[in-house]
Amino acid sequence: MGKRQTRDSDIVTVYKRRRTVNGKRLALAIVLLALLIEVGIAAFTSPWLDVKRIQVIGIKTIPSADILSHINLGPHANIFRLHKRAIESDIRLNPVVAMVEIHRRPPGTIVVMITERKASFLLESRGTLFQVDASGVPFRLVGDNPGGLPIIAYELSHGVILGRSLKNPQFIGAMQALAIAREKKISRVSRISVDQTGDLCLNVSDEFDIKLGRAEQLPDKLGTAAQVIDQYPDLRKHGGYLDFTCAEAPALKLKNQ
Repeated sequence: MGKRQTRDSDIVTVYKRRRTVNGKRLALAIVLLALLIEVGIAAFTSPWLDVKRIQVIGIKTIPSADILSHINLGPHANIFRLHKRAIESDIRLNPVVAMVEIHRRPPGTIVVMITERKASFLLESRGTLFQVDASGVPFRLVGDNPGGLPIIAYELSHGVILGRSLKNPQFIGAMQALAIAREKKISRVSRISVDQTGDLCLNVSDEFDIKLGRAEQLPDKLGTAAQVIDQYPDLRKHGGYLDFTCAEAPALKLKNQ
């Protein structure tokens, strides 16, 4: 049998069917779009979604009023009209705040999740004490040291801006020395002094000092210091110092010797 010949009427019929199907799909899409628009309008205007409760989670030392003061909402504020990023940026202006996240919980609750900075040590500069977190950000002035945190004593040539990390190389060297001392299990480091030349000196609970010199070869110096402390208990008992000013020729000096 020969091939069936396509007639013009068949082509017209297929075209009409396709146009009918496409027309139905277009109409359905328009209806769905209209429904979405109505739902969106309802979501942004419904009193059911007005903010009725603001919950602040994670604060330990910051008064909740300080956080809430950054969330200025007018009457009948809708949770979906909340400018999250702008509010989060405002809250982060508080130097104690390390992280903040805002979540919407329909129908009418806003949850503000706060992570406060935690003091890793204190910075003493120009007669003032600052709490500083592990990343080197000073975030609070304090009058004393009730927690017995290590103190880095360094006279900064410029002022301290709370909430802004310190980039001074000598300060960073002292931070590294403290972190390595903790890693090497040198317990009860009470003070790290940085002199005008940048030399470091660790004081261990007023029992003895570890003179590190420049902030170089710190893992080697402090690793050796940890070994010597274990081998010479008289260092803690009688006091003295370890001198790594010359890394190649460390020295041990006990008091009254």
